[in-house]
Amino acid sequence: MTETGYKSHFHTQGTIEAHEDGVVGQVTAWLDEEAQKPEWKAHIEASRQGTLF
Repeated sequence: MTETGYKSHFHTQGTIEAHEDGVVGQVTAWLDEEAQKPEWKAHIEASRQGTLF
């Protein structure tokens, strides 16, 4: 994910429909994959404890 929380991703027509999970399954899988990246894990860790400065 980006710093703003938004991310654009474009699929070729028919690629989502080709998977039985549909749109929800595809987005969930994509978010799960992004959540494993070190940058996101660092963001989550930093967010757990507020910073004073």
